[in-house]
Amino acid sequence: MKTAKMLVLMGVMIAITLNVLVAPAQAKTYKLMSAAGHPPIFLWVTLTRDFFIPEVDRRLADAGNKDKIVWDQAYGGTMAKLGGVLEAIEEGIVDSTP
Repeated sequence: MKTAKMLVLMGVMIAITLNVLVAPAQAKTYKLMSAAGHPPIFLWVTLTRDFFIPEVDRRLADAGNKDKIVWDQAYGGTMAKLGGVLEAIEEGIVDSTP
């Protein structure tokens, strides 16, 4: 009886271990919104669009991570008016700002 319980326990442990080791890692896709009240003619908005976002994507890929970020970009007051970006972040409308 004791041997049967031990065999069942060992079988369950082996099954769990194999499931954890063999199960494929699911890549996740994250949607992030970057917004600014200023238009892209301003340097900090241009750097966010042309350097920061591509650099985050590059570092994520270089790390060997299969996760991906889909960036939505809204500048020039399209998602939040000038001076209202922090409130938009608080309300969950925007995720990042330059």
